[in-house]
Parts: sequence; C-alpha cells; structure tokens
Amino acid sequence: MNRRTIILLGWFTLLVFSTIGCLFIYWWVNPSVEQHFMGCATAATQLMFGLSFGAGAGLLAVTIVRLPFLIETNNYYSELINSINLSKKEIVFLSFCAGIGEEILFRGALQPLFGLWPVAIVFVAIHGYLNPFDWKLSIYGIYMVFISAGFGYLFSNFGIWAATSAHFTFDVIMFSYLNKKKSNI
Repeated sequence: MNRRTIILLGWFTLLVFSTIGCLFIYWWVNPSVEQHFMGCATAATQLMFGLSFGAGAGLLAVTIVRLPFLIETNNYYSELINSINLSKKEIVFLSFCAGIGEEILFRGALQPLFGLWPVAIVFVAIHGYLNPFDWKLSIYGIYMVFISAGFGYLFSNFGIWAATSAHFTFDVIMFSYLNKKKSNI
C-alpha cells in the first residue's frame, strides 16, 4: 500500500462512511440528523471527555503493544506504517477522517440500531484485530473492543463529537507511535 492509496482511503472513509451513516440516521434512527449530532452535552464538554479518553486509551495501547508477547505484531504494523512514510499532517488527516467517518457510521447510525457491544465487536473485527488464527493479535483485539465500547459510551452519554474526538486522538497516538518506532526484527 502506498501513500496515495492511504490518503484516498482516508477521503473515502470521511465522505462515504459519513454519508452512509447520515442516511441511516435519517431513515432509521430517531431523532433527526441535526438533533442526533447535537448530543447530550456542549461541544466543549464533548471534546474534553473525548480528547481525555482518547489520550488515555492511546497511551495504554502503546504500553500494551510493547509487551514482549506482542513484539512480532508490533513490528509488523510498525513496518507497514513506516513503509508508507506518513508525515505528521497526513497522520492528523487520516485520524480526522477515521474519527469522523467511522464514528458517524458505527456509533451514530449502527449503534442505535444494533446496540453498543455488538457494534464494538464488529468494528474491531472489521479492522482485523480479532483473528482466530493469531491469539496474540486477538489479545490486543479484546482491548480494542473495550476501547470501541468506550467510544460507544461517549456517544451515548455525551454525543457524537466526544466519540469522534476520542477516536481521532487514539489514532493520532497510535499512528505516531507506529510511524516512529523502528522494527526490532
């Protein structure tokens, strides 16, 4: 995968996932799309909780992927990210796209229809972290299910901007860590 493909996937996630999510919200989820995005808390409160949760979850994830039994997995993802050679601006852009697009679709549209935990599990499985053939990666995947559920709780208790800012912050931390880390292989 190259840099151009990754940037195009970012745009796709931002535009297509958000559009599909908004259409689901409009047709099947109540209240209206506008009310759905206002949330239960002010924008400042949502951002405060989201950024705090995302930072804590991201820093804990970095600690987890440094555990000795995850070195091979850590190296694999580090080499993958390093091969793309993302700039800081691209990391922020991709994190923004994923935070907005994925949260509008998964938390805003699918969670009200299917429930918090099923959506959290499917979200992590789609990302490939729940792999029956790689128990080490699945251990990290279980952690990610709880993080994904945390995004869901932020959405339910504060609003979509809490979930998107948490996702954005988490991704910035993980992309930055993996982009700087040099493989131990």
